[in-house]
Formats: sequence, structure tokens, C-alpha cells
Amino acid sequence: MPVRPPLDPPPNTDAGEPGYVDIRHPAYPDSEPALLRFAAIDGDDGDGVDFEVALVACGIITGNTWHSGYIAEMDTGGKYVKVDRSTTDVLRGRTYYYFVDEQRPSYKYPVIPSFDHWRFPHRNLPFVWSNINIPQASRSKLKRKIAAQDRDGTCRISRHASALEVAHFVPVADEKWFASNKMDQYVKSGSETQPTEDPTNLITLRRDLHYLFDTRRFTFVPKQDTASQGGSLALHVFSPDDNPDLIPLYHNRSPAPLSGISIEHVFARFAWTIFSDKTLRFFKGVAEYAVLLFDPQVGKMIETKLRSPEVRVSLKIFGSSSRTPSPKKRPRDQSVEDDQCRAEEEEDDVSVASDWEPPRGRRRKRSWDYLNSDSLPELVQSFISTESDRSESQDGIAERSEVEVRPHGSPDTAAIRHYTAPGKITRDDVVERPRKRVDMGPTRDEG
Repeated sequence: MPVRPPLDPPPNTDAGEPGYVDIRHPAYPDSEPALLRFAAIDGDDGDGVDFEVALVACGIITGNTWHSGYIAEMDTGGKYVKVDRSTTDVLRGRTYYYFVDEQRPSYKYPVIPSFDHWRFPHRNLPFVWSNINIPQASRSKLKRKIAAQDRDGTCRISRHASALEVAHFVPVADEKWFASNKMDQYVKSGSETQPTEDPTNLITLRRDLHYLFDTRRFTFVPKQDTASQGGSLALHVFSPDDNPDLIPLYHNRSPAPLSGISIEHVFARFAWTIFSDKTLRFFKGVAEYAVLLFDPQVGKMIETKLRSPEVRVSLKIFGSSSRTPSPKKRPRDQSVEDDQCRAEEEEDDVSVASDWEPPRGRRRKRSWDYLNSDSLPELVQSFISTESDRSESQDGIAERSEVEVRPHGSPDTAAIRHYTAPGKITRDDVVERPRKRVDMGPTRDEG
């Protein structure tokens, strides 16, 4: 039996790191970071960024100003010249400037720092987005992820049928943002208790592409198809530096036919992708910034001035929604269909790249095996149990004895509490446990 040769590698993976196009705020000095940075991978020569992608991204982070805002470049005389969008498809310069309305260059228009603070523009999508038509899916009695997988059949990017997962456009972790922005008006089922699980917010992807999608490496945006002279959704790569094969494989690639997906959810995903450190770089400097924040107490956007450390602590206002309860804690009358959905949710959805977690459940390795080998925990830290070490059930609870663990020679105030769970006992058997003190003797290095 002949053995087939190995697969060919992706083309042009040794082309080197791509250049970048910076969009700057004209009111801040050149010593401050750019407003936005894009990989220069658009155009026939792969040396620029799509004009509409840049314009809409600038509009998103400035409070949905794409209708009145414009992009300009500086001429040799130091004057700002508006870029003509009717004759420019790709921005090929290295530096551009974004203006809001007809304000002077010295006007410090405010910038939104995070996805939490961005408000969805209902009935006011950018023109190129509002013209995208995604057909309705066939009627089905299936719900949630099962419905999405049945609808899509294969990965909507690679068209592979193996290692499939269901991804969210608006992540489950941002469910509170979803509710605050009344995004449930775009879902299919009005009775859905968790609207981010509606099929209109779901897409089937191969597992590796799901990971890259959730770590903001790429998303879907409208692109002008020169062959058909019309607009359609295509993939746009935002962070190719760590994954050079993404550009030749997926950038400007049309997905497999889509149906039953809300274009509003896709647009929200585009905004979610923009709000990352690699693209939105503005707040990393030392200046005092004009910032636009959403105040949930009054339900309005407010403008304030903050420095970088203050911006960082203001990024989250909704917090992360927890995952769906485990089977032990959910109501008994939930359907078998929910059971199947829940099994997939265990490995689904991250809010940011750093949220991609190691495997859940009881680990066969120590927890620091999932960390870098040069960052092992200290000895005292290794005595601190994790939440997975604690167990409860309806019939009984784990016995917990409280122990103070102190490094040799440390004062009592430095003690660290540690809870152990040697075995299950009934609630009636639980008694108040006296504190035990364990004085750790000299270590080998101290002796």
C-alpha cells in the first residue's frame, strides 16, 4: 500500500512580520501611543489596511462616530488632508489621523477604553454592515448549540467535519453586556433564558479556529468583492505576528455559506475584537486621557479625564458572567438537549486571550504544571487548596479542619489558612474544630 507524502505547508509563512498602519489621535503628541494599530496585510501587495475596517473601528472606540468621523493624513507642510473614501480602498501609509466631526486637531475627543463601556448602535450600523444579508436558517425544533451544529454541518471557515465546537459571537462571559444593551431583540427565541446561547449568536468552528477566534486573532467583516462588485463577509486577521500562517490561509477568505446568524451579533463581535491591547493601544502612555465611560447607575455615557492606571481599573463594569451551572446544581426538569449543550460549554468561550483555561475537573498533574516551568509556586503557596479541593453534596459535606501553616520563625500574623477535606461526613456529625498549629521546622537550606 503506497504511503502518501506529508501535506504541503501553508504558503508564504516565511515572508517575515508584516508592517503596520497606525491611526493616531491628532490632539496627543507623537510620544503617546497610536489610537489603533492594524497589520498592513490588505491590498494586492499586502501592504495596507482596508479603509472601511479602519474607519468603522475608529468610529466604535469614539462612540459610534463612523458617519461623522473621517481619516486624514499629514502632508509635507504639516497640514491634515482628508482621505477620499470614494477613491481609497486600502490605507497604505504608515500613519493616519482620525477626526470626529469637524473639530479642530487640538480637540481631545474622548475614547472608549473597553467593550464593557461600548453601547450597541441599534438601527444605526455602518452602511457596509447594514447592506450584508445573511439568509434565515431552515425552521428547526432544535435549540442552542445543537441547532447551530445541525444548521452549519461543518466548520464555517475550514469546512472540516472533525473536532467541531460551537463558538459565540458575543461571549457568554459578556452576557451582562448583552442584557444591558438589549441584544436579545436579535435572537430567534424570545423564551430563551440565556440569550447568548441562541443560534443567532452561534457559529460552528473547528477547535483550533475556535481558540484563535476567541483570542481575537481574526473575526468577520464586510469586504468589497472585486469579482462580484458587491459586499460580503470575509475573515480579517488582526494579530498575525504570532501566527504567520493565518494570513495566507484565512485573511480575506470568504466563510462557508452562513445562515441563521444575526449581523448585529457579528458586528458586536467585530467591536469585541477591536478592544484588545494589540489593536487599541491608546491608553498605554503617560498623558491624561479624555475617556468616554458608561455609567450603569444612570444609564448614560459620561466623559471624564483619567491617566493610564485609572483607565485600567475602570475597564470592567459588568464583570464576567459565570458558566452555566454544573449538572449537579441545575434544575431536574431541564431537557436532555440541555445536557448535550452543557457538555460542550465546559470548553467554550473566553472573554480575553488570558482567560483560555487549562482543563477543568480533577487534575492528574499539579496545578503549576500548566504554568511556565520558571514560575513554580513557593512552598507556603503549595499548601493553599483550590476550590476543586472542596466538595459538597446533598447527603453530606466534606470535613474541613482549619490549620495555620507558618514558615519557620514567622510571626502568628503571617499564618496562612488551609482547608483539607479528608472525607465526607453527615451534617449532624459536624462539630467545631479547634485550630491546629503546624510549625514548619527548618528547611534543608536553613539547617
